[in-house]
Amino acid sequence: MPVSVLEAFASGTPVITTAPEGMSYLVEHERTGLLSAPGDKQALAANVIRVLQEPELASRLATNAYQESSRYHWAAVRKQWLGIYERLVSDPTQPAEVLTP
Repeated sequence: MPVSVLEAFASGTPVITTAPEGMSYLVEHERTGLLSAPGDKQALAANVIRVLQEPELASRLATNAYQESSRYHWAAVRKQWLGIYERLVSDPTQPAEVLTP
């Protein structure tokens, strides 16, 4: 879990990043940030320039990301962890995929 992305979400900073495997589960392109293919420097630079030139886009991304950050606040995550632990205690033989929140 890239904590820096969550910190950017929570602070209202637009996220412009590459999309290694799994990043799209956290950052939704055009909604909570802008993604480019790993290693594509031109696309990454174009996304940065785009956010700098389009303040409405930057504002929308930051607002959406800030709202998304509530899914990762301790109050929400705590409930998920407790649920997993309770299921483990009640039946420690459950396969891992059953334990996901």
